[in-house]
Amino acid sequence: MNKRLIREMRRKLHNTNGFTLSETLMTVVLIGLVTMAMAGGIVAARNVYQRISLRADAQTLLATTVSAITEDLSSVTSCDALQSSGSSQQEVTLIQSGTPTGSNDFFYAGDRGYEMQYQNGTYQGSGRDEASDTQKGIQVVPKGNAGGTIPLLPDKVQTRGLNAYIESLSVKKPQSNGDGGYFTLKIQIKNSQKEDQVVEEAMVCVHNKLK
Repeated sequence: MNKRLIREMRRKLHNTNGFTLSETLMTVVLIGLVTMAMAGGIVAARNVYQRISLRADAQTLLATTVSAITEDLSSVTSCDALQSSGSSQQEVTLIQSGTPTGSNDFFYAGDRGYEMQYQNGTYQGSGRDEASDTQKGIQVVPKGNAGGTIPLLPDKVQTRGLNAYIESLSVKKPQSNGDGGYFTLKIQIKNSQKEDQVVEEAMVCVHNKLK
C-alpha cells in the first residue's frame, strides 16, 4: 500500500501535463472580471466619499458664514436705504443676484463701528503666491472705501473651491420704535471647481436694532 502511494505521488510530481489553452484563457478572463469589479467598487466608494466630504465642508462653511453675517447685522442701528425710502416703503432690497442695488445700500454696523455694505466678488488672498492667490466670496465694503474691501471670512476657511455668496438681502422697517427691524438674506455655498454649482444654501432672518 505504501509503495503504491509512493509511486502515485512520484508519477504526479513528474507529470508534465499543464492546463489547456481554453482553461488558461478562462482563468485570465475571470481574473480580469474580478479585478474590474474591484476597481469599479473602489472608484465608486471614492466618489461617494468625496461627495459626502464636500457636502460636510459646505455645511461647515455655511454655518460659519451665517454666524459672521448674523454678528454684523444684529448690531445694525441705521440703514441709508430705509431713511431715504420714506414711510410708505416698509422693505428695501439691498442686494439682488449678488450685486448691491444702489449707491445708498449702506448700513451702520455697531460692532464694526462704521457704515458698510456686503458685496460678492474677488479679493487677494493671504498666500505667498500673490499672482495665483485670488479668492472669491463675500466682501465687506466700508462706506467711502478708503481702506479697501475686507473679506468677510479668512481665505483659509473657504477651501476645496467652496465660496460663500449672498444671493439676496433685504431690510424691513420696524413696526414701532421699540421693535427693531429685520434683515432677510439668502446665502449660497458654491463650488468654483464645478462652474459655481450651488452645494448648500439657506435663508436667514436677523433681528436688528433699527429704529
